[in-house]
Amino acid sequence: MRHFILAIFAAALLTSCGPIYETNYRYTPPTDPLSRPCVNQCLTDKGQCRSTTELKAENKRLRCELDARDDYERCLINSTGDQGRASCHRRSCSDDANYAQCDADYRTCFQSCGGVIDEERVCTFNCP
Repeated sequence: MRHFILAIFAAALLTSCGPIYETNYRYTPPTDPLSRPCVNQCLTDKGQCRSTTELKAENKRLRCELDARDDYERCLINSTGDQGRASCHRRSCSDDANYAQCDADYRTCFQSCGGVIDEERVCTFNCP
């Protein structure tokens, strides 16, 4: 009976969320051979953007880790007794880089060079 109730609860949680969609892009390069340097520059700019974004994310993670260590040590110092120290936790830090702006800038650049981009929305979870 307990498993049945848990299964119903899990099903209710899954169906309460709407579908999740992802956008896929199909790139058709410009037919004019003189546009190739333009598209290559777009790729170069995208690579530089991604490198900068990764570096910023890594720096943010490192700062977060230093702050987390300091906060944890401060908690330990200011806590009294074992129970107080046991309540101290070190927060976690992630270095997730968000490339959305780099990708959007690349699409704009690609199109300005004469390329065509077709978008397709695809359901990836809880699809109708």
